[in-house]
This record gives sequence, C-alpha cells and structure tokens, in this order.
Amino acid sequence: MVNRFDSSVAHAIDSLVGKWPDIDRGMEFIVGNDLIQGAVAASVFWWLWFRTGTEATVRRAREHLICTLLASVVAIIAGRTLALSLPFRVRPRWEPSLAYIIPSEPDPNVFVNWSSFPSDHAILFAALATGFCFISMRVGILVFLYYLLVGASPLMFLGYHYPTDIIAGSAIGLLIGCATNLRAVRQRLSAPAFKWQRASESSFFAALFLATFQIASTFVSLRAAALVLTRYIARAL
Repeated sequence: MVNRFDSSVAHAIDSLVGKWPDIDRGMEFIVGNDLIQGAVAASVFWWLWFRTGTEATVRRAREHLICTLLASVVAIIAGRTLALSLPFRVRPRWEPSLAYIIPSEPDPNVFVNWSSFPSDHAILFAALATGFCFISMRVGILVFLYYLLVGASPLMFLGYHYPTDIIAGSAIGLLIGCATNLRAVRQRLSAPAFKWQRASESSFFAALFLATFQIASTFVSLRAAALVLTRYIARAL
C-alpha cells in the first residue's frame, strides 16, 4: 500500500499530467538529457578543481573532490544494493491504486522491473552536493537545489519516484558525502590519488576524466555493463 503522504503528492502531480503536452515532453527531455542532469555536477567538479587559492586551500579542496568522487561511486553501489535488497516497491506510474496517467513516450515500460525505493539519483546527487559543501557551502546548496528542480521534480512528475524515495535517497547520499569527507578519512583516501598524480599526471587526469564522465552520464554505461556482467555470471553458475 502507498502511504497517505506519497499518495496525496502523487495524485496532485498526476492531475497536471496530460494537460499541457509540451510540459510532458519537456519533462521527458530533461530526464533523458545528460547535459542537463549529471554534466552540471561534473562541470562543477572541474571548476572547483582548478579554482585558484593558497596552496593549502587548493590542496584541501582537491582532497574533498577526490573523496566526493569516491562518494559518488559508493552512492551508486549503495542505491542499487538497497533497491535490490529492500522489499520491491512499484513505481507510481504502475501502482494500480493510483491509476497514474503515464505521459506518452517511446518506451512507457522503462524501469518497470526496477524498485523505486530509494532513488539512486537522489543518493548520487545528494552525495555530490554534500561533498561540494565542504569546499563551498553556497556551491553545494545550489547544486542540491538544482538537482531538486531538474532531477527530482521531473522524476516525480513522470511517475518514476515517490517523494519518500527522493527524501530517503537524499538522506543516504548526505550521510555518504559526510562520511567520506571526514578529515581522517579524507586524508587517507586522497593520499594515493596525489601520489598517482605526482608519478603520472597524464594517466591521473585521464582516469579523473573518465570518472567525471560517469557522473555526467549518471553512471548509466557502468550500470549497464554491471547488469550484463551479472547476468553472464548468473548463467555461468
């Protein structure tokens, strides 16, 4: 059963679906556009990395960025693990009791077999925003507000997530972002990265680019590869 809070919000949102087709199409475009979604966070990462300051300030900022990058990986793993481990939760668009109006789209059944709780998008972007807050509180808050506007809102509008999926995911992401940026953890995790940079700056930045590319694409390619590998292993066993 859907709780009263989620049900009330879902019905309120669904009352807007189908009234303005351009808005429906706009929401679908936003959700599927990597430039609007993860690329903004990836760009903020690089901006903060090359931002000037004292040697100590730059070093500390880059320590936080390295740990925030690791937090994003932990966030995706945590999101998928929780979604697979917790009781399956049907997404709003397929919940019979809601009779949700599904906007017209090429594949209306996408994610039908994926549990909605918690939102891995919320975990990812909350972890990133929290990490950015350790460098600049203003930047971190702006990134999180941006995510709520162009990430969470369209997902709820299209019936992919309930509000509590977003709230729980954001809380988990915040905890991951904080845990990986604690001083003792930050210094220990970032030390090998700086050692790698000193030894081979070209390979270090190539790897850093690939990692931020995954953020820009919200780890879609990596998750797809993991899914194929999992199915292959399952068949082999």
